[in-house]
Formats: sequence, structure tokens, C-alpha cells
Amino acid sequence: MFTSSDHNDFFSNSGYPIYYSGNKTLAQWQSYGQDLNSVSMDPFYDTDSTLVPTSYILDNLGTPIADITDDIYGNTRSETTPDMGAMEFTVTGSGLSGNYTLGSGGDYDSISTALYDLSIYGISGPVTFNIQAGTYDEPVALGQVYGASATNTITFQSADANADSVIWENTANSYTNNYVLKLIGTDHITLKNITFKNMGTYSRKIVLFGVIDSVTIDSSKFVGPVTSTSSDNYTSIYGNGADATGLKIKNSTFTDGGGYAIYLNSNNSSSSPTGLEISGNTFTDTYSGIFVQYFDAVTIRGNTIKGDGMYDRGIRLEYCDGANVIEDNTIYAPDMGYGIYLNYCQATSGSEATIANNLISVEDNGIYLYRYNYYQNIYYNSVKVRDSYALHTSYNNNNNTLKNNIFYTESVSTPAASFYNTSMFTSQ
Repeated sequence: MFTSSDHNDFFSNSGYPIYYSGNKTLAQWQSYGQDLNSVSMDPFYDTDSTLVPTSYILDNLGTPIADITDDIYGNTRSETTPDMGAMEFTVTGSGLSGNYTLGSGGDYDSISTALYDLSIYGISGPVTFNIQAGTYDEPVALGQVYGASATNTITFQSADANADSVIWENTANSYTNNYVLKLIGTDHITLKNITFKNMGTYSRKIVLFGVIDSVTIDSSKFVGPVTSTSSDNYTSIYGNGADATGLKIKNSTFTDGGGYAIYLNSNNSSSSPTGLEISGNTFTDTYSGIFVQYFDAVTIRGNTIKGDGMYDRGIRLEYCDGANVIEDNTIYAPDMGYGIYLNYCQATSGSEATIANNLISVEDNGIYLYRYNYYQNIYYNSVKVRDSYALHTSYNNNNNTLKNNIFYTESVSTPAASFYNTSMFTSQ
């Protein structure tokens, strides 16, 4: 271990710049008392052979070292604010702030140039990019933006507040770059009134990765190919390793595509993110609807999941603890295997989870409690299935409450409800 490590730049496209007893963010590494003045910024090297940083926000962040007064080329280093790395460099500019027009004749002629400036210069105030009507074939990735905060937010939106006007797509059909937009540790960004389109075999639209805070996706459209595959290559919003606190997906439409329309797995079992809200969305023929794993206190409210091309699960939660709310959703998919599916979702007494006022009409299982689900209050749901159980429970579920529901099974050979034992539900 170093006796002193500080004023360094650690950056990785993985979203985790440090490995110490597992992948760590810089903030997590700093909690051990190291690198308190270090940063995690893409230096944006000019070329692989010269490695000159072009990042404005990285300029002058070093600390003087008495015995080293010049750089690799013999240039004198600053006595007060030397640069990190092998050479002194200078980048001119300033952080972005205010409103910008994006598109032909605007402040930026493309989405990629705007994102590049965000990465290079950061922001010094709230920033809004108003995207002019048109089609933008520009798959891009964006990392952490320096200066972004709850006050200094970033917004990308169609200029006329109409998602049909702005189509942001990826036509490359590449496994390596399977996204329209990839956010890697990006915070405080809103995407609004935009159509995200990817029609290839690899047709993810938004990919989330790393530790992310306060991303909002609002009133947008997600368009994919017509397919009946379960592959996650078709997922519209995909986050495997997305430790995303305060993520909100609302008032949007998802049409066609395979796998789950929304697939979110934080992979953080020790400290799962909170604040996830999926509300007011419509999913049509997306094979499966919503999958969430290792997020706590999740809210899934007022969504419509429908279509003859939906087969697997409407809403699936696994290892989602705390006071989850699944409320006011409509699931109408005649060929679907499970309406609402829970596994290892554990709330506590006095802070129970709620599954209420849902309308579920599917083929096989309406509400399915697989294993180890605790303190789930199941109230006022209307459920109809064709072939199997409207309510199906497996083993090791307990302290749940079931009241004021209608469970109807059309089959002449299957009961409406299957109870593994009498201790699954409390008598209250």
C-alpha cells in the first residue's frame, strides 16, 4: 500500500476506476483515506502515441513536487498548479451553461459534438440542448460530466416537445456498440421527448453502466424490430451493472423488440440503489416488460403492458427489498407466462411492500410469489388467467397479507390459487 497517494487521475470506461476488494468508484476508494484530491476524468488524449490531454477540466490539477521541475520535454512545470502526467499542457475554454440549439445551423450541428464538449469542458450551470427536428444516426457514449449536480443539470430534449420530431438511432448493428446512447457513471441528466430507434439484431437503445445518480427518461419513444426472442440484445433500456440511484423512467412508449423492454440489475447486493420509479409507460409487444434486480424501495406505477407478442413476464422483481410499490398497472397479454413475478423481495413490519389495484389478464400465472418474499401487502387486484393459477405461491414466503382481490382461472382443471402452506399469509 502507498503511504501517500493523491492528486492523481484514475479513469476507466468500465465505470469503476479502482479495484480494491472489488470494483470501487473513486469516492468509495477515498473513504479509505487515499486520493482525497484525486479525480476520475477521461483525459481525452490527442493520440495513442503522444498522450497529450485535451480535457479542459483536467488542466492544472496537479500538486508541486520539489525535485521535479520540468516535464518530459524539458518544459518548466508550474510552481503552483502543475499538470498531472508526463507533460505540461494548456487547454482554453470554459464550462457550458445555458441553452444550446442542436442540429443543422444550431450551436452544435450534431449530438456527438455536443457530448464531446460536455466531456471536455464540463458545465458551470444548468445546460439544456434543444434538438431540432430530424434523424440523428449517432450512437455515442457519455461518461461523468464535471460540474453536474442537482442544481447544474443536463437536459437533452426535442425543440418542439414532440418525440416524433427527433429520431436518435443506431444503424450500425454492432455487438460492440450495441446502444444509441450509453451512460457510464453519468449524473443529473434528463432525456425528454426523443425517439430512440435501433432496428438491428443488436438493438439496445439506452445502456446504463456504473454508479449513476438522478437520470430521468421522460416522454420518449423506444422503437425496435418485431421479434419473439428472449435475447437481451434487444432491450430498450439496459443496465447490467447500473448502480443507478434516483433513476426515473416515465410517460414513455416501448414498441416491439425482444427480451425485457427495461432490464435493470445493479449487481450491488450489499447496498442496493434506491429511488427507482417506472411510471406511466406503455409497453407493446416487447416480449417481456420490466425486470429489476438489486434495487430497493422500487415504485412501478400506472404502466400498461399489452400485446399478443408478449410471452414471458410483465413485471419481475428479484432481490428488491424495502417498501416496493407495484400499483395501478394494467397487464393484458394473452400469451404471457407471468403477470407479476416476485423472488427474494423482503420488506419489514411497519414498512411493508404494496401490490395493489393492478389489472392482470394473462395466460398462465397472474401473481406469482416464488421464494422468500416477506411483508408483501396484496390488495385490490383483479386477475384472470387462462391455463394456470391466478395466484401461485412457492415455499418460504411469509408475513404477507392478501385482501380484497379477485383471482379467476378460466381453466376447468386448475384452481384459482395455489398456496404452498398456510403460513404464507398472516391473518389480519
